Amino acid sequence: MAVEQPVRDRDVALVPAAPIATLVAGEQQDRVDGEGYDAPSVIPTSDAEAEETAKAVAAMPSELRAAVEAWYCGAGGVAQKCRRLCIGETTLRERIGRSHRWLGQWLADRKLTADRERERVEAARRGALRVA
Repeated sequence: MAVEQPVRDRDVALVPAAPIATLVAGEQQDRVDGEGYDAPSVIPTSDAEAEETAKAVAAMPSELRAAVEAWYCGAGGVAQKCRRLCIGETTLRERIGRSHRWLGQWLADRKLTADRERERVEAARRGALRVA
């Protein structure tokens, strides 16, 4: 049985896969936005953003979560990531595009819920101040 050698990209050994929350600025990757061109991704820059991103990734459907973890955290090039996932490059890029849209919707829903809760609390506080 052959031992897998470390994957090398441009003569630099890549690190093994890490949780999505450990990505830091400076390790910025390119992403495919699903519209046919590459655009820079936004890497969480604070612990709160990283935690929120990790929660969102954990909530994704399994095929999108696997694609995101492979794309952003997996070692090797696109072809190697595709082989590990047993999918083609087009499929991987399509799933990354879908995951970006899914993440955007998830974050928008969370923001809407938080805004509604803030409004409810502020209205209750204003009501309590009038009574007192």
